Amino acid sequence: MDRRLRAAGRRARPSLAAPATPDWALERGQHEKPELVHTSQCWNEFSMQSVTREQAIEALTRGGVSACLRWEPDKDLGVLD
Repeated sequence: MDRRLRAAGRRARPSLAAPATPDWALERGQHEKPELVHTSQCWNEFSMQSVTREQAIEALTRGGVSACLRWEPDKDLGVLD
């Protein structure tokens, strides 16, 4: 009986799924200053902050933040220099 209860408890626990990868992210440099806007292909949860599409566009157009050179999020966002 005790073994069945433990097995049922293991099945009832929610699984810890990884959080969804964001579409857009800001890479932070020294002193936490945003340096690059990235797409989901570049996502690194340790050095990047998830942002919305609007925040990514704002960073590129008014924030003085550059776009990742590999995946070119500025093209995906419709923002070209």
